[in-house]
Amino acid sequence: MHFDNVERSLLCHTCYLGFDQFECTDCENWNIIPHSCHSRFCNACDVKYAKQLAAKATSFCLDCPHRHIVFTIPEELRNWFRQDRTRLNLLFVAARNTICILVNRSLLKKLKMKQLKNTHYIFKDIPVRNEFGMIATLHNFGRDLKWNPHIHCLVPKLVYSLKTNKLKMFHHFNFSRLRKTFDEFDLSRKLAD
Repeated sequence: MHFDNVERSLLCHTCYLGFDQFECTDCENWNIIPHSCHSRFCNACDVKYAKQLAAKATSFCLDCPHRHIVFTIPEELRNWFRQDRTRLNLLFVAARNTICILVNRSLLKKLKMKQLKNTHYIFKDIPVRNEFGMIATLHNFGRDLKWNPHIHCLVPKLVYSLKTNKLKMFHHFNFSRLRKTFDEFDLSRKLAD
């Protein structure tokens, strides 16, 4: 399957994948438009899909500043995700829980003192939490086209407080804490299986 995608991307915008021919009825000029491969491996076609996705995302995003955060995993764990690709869902859960802990830092301290049971989606059943928005996308390969699963997240700098029923700005993203929290979730999920 991968070989087929690579072969199609090499033939992108050539007549080998088919073409459309347009002719002018008045002057008899004609033009050939070769077909594209529609493969995400292809640089030209992938840019098109990325632009379409960005346009779609901006149509429903909040009108506020956003953060682009990338969550990746150590090279030693990548093969574990490759063996069973359903495990990639854990990356979404870990990314979601990491951002949730960041915007609910005070809740985390209270929960640790009460020693409440940890759930799959942290703080899900806590009625006084801060809610946040996030668009997350999984990329399986890095720029060098090697297996490197990572999550791209677009997070608005607004959170909704369920306690006060108001929106408030969330400016401070502590990236060292963000990284440590994600590493803990990622490793603990792997070791739990």
